[in-house]
Amino acid sequence: MRIGKPFLIIAGLSLLTGCEAQHVTFNDFHHGMGQEKVSRLIGQANPDSGEHFLLMGALYQVDRTVKDLTQTRHYYRLAAERGNAKAQYFLGKMLLAGKGGPRDYDEAFRWFGQAAEQGNREAQIQVGMIYYRILDAPPDYMNAYKWLTLGGARDKVDRLETEMTSQQILQAQQLARNWKPKTF
Repeated sequence: MRIGKPFLIIAGLSLLTGCEAQHVTFNDFHHGMGQEKVSRLIGQANPDSGEHFLLMGALYQVDRTVKDLTQTRHYYRLAAERGNAKAQYFLGKMLLAGKGGPRDYDEAFRWFGQAAEQGNREAQIQVGMIYYRILDAPPDYMNAYKWLTLGGARDKVDRLETEMTSQQILQAQQLARNWKPKTF
């Protein structure tokens, strides 16, 4: 699926919201969590795990002493490749915004999709909005409804329902009910 530049406005650009890894929220990084504590958490994580690379990416994203978005993207990719849904979502956001490297809308959608399939609510909303506002193609109301419903975006679902027939709504509700999370 191809998406275009105006989608950036719909998707937004925030990268760190409500993530937990190793029982530490990314808000801790923003609120002055010391380098020593971060290093200890990274050291405690399995060095080949998605959680380890997710923490490394977050460190490179928000720690002013080492801030490097290229490294952030690199570590998020390593975590994403290991199936970490939060890293898949963050990598999708970076790809969408062109942070730490070139923009790649198609790859962003692929990573959002993998995170959404694992139950990441933020990614489910992103995927739903992409299906709702696909450029160069008519909206895919059924998939948009499914993903926005799963992501808990009731306000967006309500708006979408005004553009759908009652039969489409019933079918889309069935899609959402039948959805089961996957692991990658």
